[in-house]
Amino acid sequence: MLERHCVDHEIERFGLDLLRRGYIQHFRQYYSLEFDVLNIDVYFHVGRARHYRITSHELVNGGQEAIRYWLRTVYEDVRSRVQRVPNQHRREYVGPINIGDWWKPQDEKAEARSEALFMLACGKEAFETLKSGKPLPLTGNNGTKYTLHKRSTYCVERDSDHSKLCAVVPGVPLWDHLLGIKLMIEHDEQKFIETANVAHAYSS
Repeated sequence: MLERHCVDHEIERFGLDLLRRGYIQHFRQYYSLEFDVLNIDVYFHVGRARHYRITSHELVNGGQEAIRYWLRTVYEDVRSRVQRVPNQHRREYVGPINIGDWWKPQDEKAEARSEALFMLACGKEAFETLKSGKPLPLTGNNGTKYTLHKRSTYCVERDSDHSKLCAVVPGVPLWDHLLGIKLMIEHDEQKFIETANVAHAYSS
């Protein structure tokens, strides 16, 4: 398991880098549920704040790969939101940040292969839906309705109670992760429910 002070240090450095480069206005990290959940709140110069979280269960099972994958997902979400700010409200942003010693550049060939595999398995329409940022409707083999979202952590939402569910596959390209989650829900929903972390009050 990662030492808590190591995790805190890397996330603090990540937040300071976001601030220094002008992507955000304020950054806050904190623990909840008796230190079982690590939270990050990000406040932008324009638009609503965002909340991100990762559980100790994910850190125990995923280690450095999980925290690195999570921080990369947070960074990509922050960057995409900054890029959507109208030009007249946009600050001067400096491009890609360094996510500490655990950051690894994206393997573009691996990402391209994972996109192609997802499209082959699920079809172009499903791929384009997720790529555009829209949720993809799913139905588990037990009949439960979900939506799949293009992110690595808490990428599944259950329609009945809007709970967010997460079964992280650390160290793999995002589209491989999404494909694995989709297939698991559609073919072994019970196993997914038994495996996944559930966040009833997670804010998207």
